[in-house]
Amino acid sequence: MRSLCSALLFAFLSIPTCTAAATLDPREVDILGLRLGMTESDIVGRLLSQGVARLSIQEEHGKCLTEAEDVCIDRITAPTRDGTLRIRFAIASGASQATAWSIAYTLTGRLPGEPGMIRDAVLDRFGQPSGGPDPLYWCAHVSGSECSPADQPQITFSQGPGTASTLTLVDPTAIIRAGP
Repeated sequence: MRSLCSALLFAFLSIPTCTAAATLDPREVDILGLRLGMTESDIVGRLLSQGVARLSIQEEHGKCLTEAEDVCIDRITAPTRDGTLRIRFAIASGASQATAWSIAYTLTGRLPGEPGMIRDAVLDRFGQPSGGPDPLYWCAHVSGSECSPADQPQITFSQGPGTASTLTLVDPTAIIRAGP
């Protein structure tokens, strides 16, 4: 069984190392092969191909709001060897399928020092963050040293509670309104 830190590093093998926060676009990053904009069936297929048991993947389907707001929300929660994935979906107006607009991976540190090693691995992989310290965050568009507003694609990394660490990819521009 892989250690938590090696699993995190494995998740980023296909992602080029970024030298500046301005070059980082969360829409080009994957977590365990999952990317923003993927459909629910693509994500479930990817999870199954990685050995996540179908019965352990929890799907929640929300009701569509009124036609004027035309957004459906779906969620998937899936356990991994090292933590839990939470993916949120929405159907934007005019779209035919729900796509992922948020992917959060909560890693549970089990060994002493793992939370710090995970944080260091994230910093090594993504480079200097746009802001922080907790959560650390990177934006797709940076103006000077400040991140653009929270309605832009972002990566966040936070530590806690306890030994848990959460890496989140989010693209609020991919939806009209996500709800609570």
